[in-house]
Amino acid sequence: MLENYEKIQGIIKLQKLKLPTPSTVFVADYEIQEQEINEFLLGREYVMIRSEKIGQSTHCPRNLKCPVFEAKKFITELNKDNYVAIVQDYIPLNNLYSGNILLLNNSFIIEAMQGGPVSKLNREGKVDIHLRINKEGKVIFKQGIELIPSSDISRIIGLVKDLPLKFHILEFSAGPDWFYFWHAKEDATSAKLEL
Repeated sequence: MLENYEKIQGIIKLQKLKLPTPSTVFVADYEIQEQEINEFLLGREYVMIRSEKIGQSTHCPRNLKCPVFEAKKFITELNKDNYVAIVQDYIPLNNLYSGNILLLNNSFIIEAMQGGPVSKLNREGKVDIHLRINKEGKVIFKQGIELIPSSDISRIIGLVKDLPLKFHILEFSAGPDWFYFWHAKEDATSAKLEL
């Protein structure tokens, strides 16, 4: 049922690869999924709610710090307007950095920005650092500010280097005590960037 949702499929892909993502529930029909939602909301004060409609994966309604007592109403409204609600653990918007990593056959390209959200990088082109890293994790090209600690670069490469994905872009962000991937998207044109 969720096959035609680009953003949702990107999250599902990350989950199948066992990459760190916030706990997530996709809600296409609140009435049918009410028990699942109630269980997810139990013990939480806030959740993040994003949404997607077939043919519209960007600029969709969202509430990134939704009090649990408002969540059911917002989810119901989204469903009435033909959106699937993407309900996730609340993650404070205290990003140290946000970015994309492009997975190539022989290397990785990371572009990142201070803070977040990563949509500023993707929609507005705000890039603070550009890195090219070989399969062994060695930085072979670097331009921009010192933004991502080398230990974080090693951790990111360690998480993605053996994935069965090639020519994919993975969105990520890091906070003081968290690191998550948000979306995976195939980009066949990136094959031109191979070394």
